[in-house]
Amino acid sequence: MCALAHLDARGRSSPTLDPVKLAIALVMWSVTTIGGTWLVLAFLRGIGLIKDERKDTPTSTYTPPSTPTSTGYSGWYSGHTSYKPEKESPYTRDWASVSRKYKEARGWRCEECYVNLSDKRHRRLLHVHHRDNDPKNNYSWNLVALCVICHSERPGAGHKRLAGAIRTDGRYDEVRRLRW
Repeated sequence: MCALAHLDARGRSSPTLDPVKLAIALVMWSVTTIGGTWLVLAFLRGIGLIKDERKDTPTSTYTPPSTPTSTGYSGWYSGHTSYKPEKESPYTRDWASVSRKYKEARGWRCEECYVNLSDKRHRRLLHVHHRDNDPKNNYSWNLVALCVICHSERPGAGHKRLAGAIRTDGRYDEVRRLRW
């Protein structure tokens, strides 16, 4: 801790320390837990052992340091960060383009039940499935255009979730009407 070494945050020597203030600071520091660090720093700033550099910065240019957290608070406020990086997508960056081109090449038809989904209202009901279940393998021999019903009938955990979703949001009934 810089204040205990008679130096401020920038390494400059600080004014003479009052022994009582130093003792209080040491006690506070010794009982600090992970979540209490912010309180100790606020206390040390309050008694003048640490200079609050944020007060010296013009308010128009000051932006508090922030780190994305699950609670929405930044790390300097909550005393710790719980930043979790976003999961990387299993698909390639150009997947939207690849799947659209593949569906266009197949005439917006399901390759299993041959339902025509070329109307703009129904295009969202056509998916592109990877035969080997590897979303990074975008070779045309590995892709197949399937309506949401045929896609949901494929083996795999993701397809089971899809099967439940399309039954509750009406996509299943919409494709069934188009099939007949």
